[in-house]
Amino acid sequence: MYQLRYLYVKPVIYPIPLIVYLDLPNSLRYLNWYAYPLKSLPSKFSAQNLVFLQMPCSKVGGQLWNEDQSPVNLKRISLFWSKRLTEVPNLSRSLNIEHIDLRGCESLVEIPSYFQHLGKLTYLKLMGCTDLKNLPEMPCNLEFLDLSETAIEELPSSVWSHEKISHLDITDCRHLKSLPSNTCKLKLSGSFSLKGCKSLCEFWELPRNTTALDFSKLLTCKSLVSLPTNVWKLKYLESLDLSGCSNFQHFPEISEAMEHLEFLNLSGTVVKELPPSIGNLVGLRKLDLSWTEIKNIPASIKQAAQLSHMRLINCKSLESLPELPPLLKCLEAHACTSLKTVSSSSTTITQGWGEYIFFQRLYEKHIFSDCPKLDENARSNIMGDAQPRIMRMATASSKFKEYKIKKASYNSNEESFVGIRCCGNEIPKWFSHKSEGCSIKIGLPRDWFSTDFLGFALSLVVVAATGHMKIGCKYNFKTSNGESHEVKRHLCSLRAKNVLTSQLFSCDEVFVWWHNNVLEEVVEGAQSPTAFYKLVTEVNVRFTVRGYGSSNSRRGVEKCGICLLYGKDAEMIKQRAL
Repeated sequence: MYQLRYLYVKPVIYPIPLIVYLDLPNSLRYLNWYAYPLKSLPSKFSAQNLVFLQMPCSKVGGQLWNEDQSPVNLKRISLFWSKRLTEVPNLSRSLNIEHIDLRGCESLVEIPSYFQHLGKLTYLKLMGCTDLKNLPEMPCNLEFLDLSETAIEELPSSVWSHEKISHLDITDCRHLKSLPSNTCKLKLSGSFSLKGCKSLCEFWELPRNTTALDFSKLLTCKSLVSLPTNVWKLKYLESLDLSGCSNFQHFPEISEAMEHLEFLNLSGTVVKELPPSIGNLVGLRKLDLSWTEIKNIPASIKQAAQLSHMRLINCKSLESLPELPPLLKCLEAHACTSLKTVSSSSTTITQGWGEYIFFQRLYEKHIFSDCPKLDENARSNIMGDAQPRIMRMATASSKFKEYKIKKASYNSNEESFVGIRCCGNEIPKWFSHKSEGCSIKIGLPRDWFSTDFLGFALSLVVVAATGHMKIGCKYNFKTSNGESHEVKRHLCSLRAKNVLTSQLFSCDEVFVWWHNNVLEEVVEGAQSPTAFYKLVTEVNVRFTVRGYGSSNSRRGVEKCGICLLYGKDAEMIKQRAL
């Protein structure tokens, strides 16, 4: 006689009487029933042969079977999103169980203590069991444990000393107050996040091979004040995100070199100072200190030689910046209203001249907008550093172009650029051509275009303004035979920082730009670009500042400048910096 071993019931609404009188065969090994409508299995059904049981979104409320029905051969049970489930079905005799999925069972209040004796259990998912407050000791072979969005207040010490768990998720455990104090032997294969653990106020040790620590996002660790010094024992740590930890104030001394840590985010914390050992973050690439209480940054920051991005937005207490790392290509120091001094980084820029990586988009942005207290020396240093930054980028871009041409993959639309911005009302001293107003016209010498020509640097002073604005320019190249060729470029878009006041600038601001592919647009389609360039005798650049949003905003260009760049000048700039 044929024995039914597999039963899959599709998500269809069945009449209750049909279910009541339905007999399940005792031979059944696989039962998959979506939205099972009863509190328990039929009383005549013996679950001894059952190996796989899946009843998502079921109406099961308590015990699914009685003691005589115990599924002694059960290996996998999934009752996820069974919102009426108040207790785990009795699995004390299911010693072969390997996989338990109870996620979303929001009425579940406890996990039985016998779970620690389920020696073959490797997978336990309790995510979203929002009434679950306590967890017993865990079995020895557990590998996957998901406790996210539960109400647990503490972890069992056995979890912390477990050597086989490779995945542990405790994100959004809003009531978790502390982590175990015993030695952590966890060997996690992925990231370990404490995001959303807003009650967490202390911990002593973390998994050694942790690659990411995330305390960020809404409702995060508002009780966390400091990190244990042994956090630097996490040699494989790649990311440390403390953003939004509004009471975090003590950043520990970095006791040893961290080669793998690439991202550090302290935005929204109350850290007032970084330790001098910040230079030990030798692998750091991105540092975010926005909205913090930071006053000064240690001079040792320049030892973080791989640092390429640093955000200092709204650091109202920041007073000074030291010499910065050589490869820093993006610095956002917006609304640092106490910032007075900025050291020159020309020496480190020169030292990092040959270290640009050509196999990615080349750009640099250094923004000191809405920093009204910058002294004259600081503004001079920022704009003085702009010259070696631009020359370094232009040289790298030229080499990159040569490499791409050799590889037959050059695309003239691949843009490299440098943009510098800070409070001020003077065109940088190193600009050879300056003019009042929004346009500048210069005559070009006969040999202006040569093999080492690196393009044009542009600068302008924009008056204090409100509202949003777009800044652009139009090049007009004129030739000896009367031709005229125009190239339009969008330089940047600026948005008001305050929607109500539409405030954009608190003072006049100086901008400096360089783009790599202006001339490619001029000679597009020309058979002999070099011959065409020899005919060009004059260039006129007109800048436009267009507002959008506020019609009566005061805006305009007071001064502008242009500078021709040549490779032969690079060595002179290097020597001057050293």
